[in-house]
Amino acid sequence: MNNGLAGRLVKLRDSMGLNQKEMAAKMNVSERVYRRYEKEEQVPGSDKLMALLGDVKDLNPGWLIAGENRMFRSETVDVSEDVLAAVKSHPPIKSIVLMLAEMDDADVQDVLARTRERKELREMKETLRSLTQTTQQE
Repeated sequence: MNNGLAGRLVKLRDSMGLNQKEMAAKMNVSERVYRRYEKEEQVPGSDKLMALLGDVKDLNPGWLIAGENRMFRSETVDVSEDVLAAVKSHPPIKSIVLMLAEMDDADVQDVLARTRERKELREMKETLRSLTQTTQQE
């Protein structure tokens, strides 16, 4: 399916459970004209998009116009699918999640502290390396 405005109109119509005639009414156009929008044979004017935004109060203008963010303003962001995908596709992340699931709060705090210490040590090592290179160049 098209990712442009035509595709978003189809997606919006489908998500609202509307047929083309009902969607056309929301934009104040004929069904024939609306079909042309979905087929990319015609581009709706700003007045037609404004009519749609006025009728569908929760519709996110940024999504309609440019495909940015969520379709509806009231949609909640659910990152659980993203997290699951990351866990499934990255074995080290999966190992960490499984390890964390078996730990109590004190163990988790200890891991976090050790991780911070290691990061600080790496940063110190990088700073020393940079200083050494600078000194050797002079």
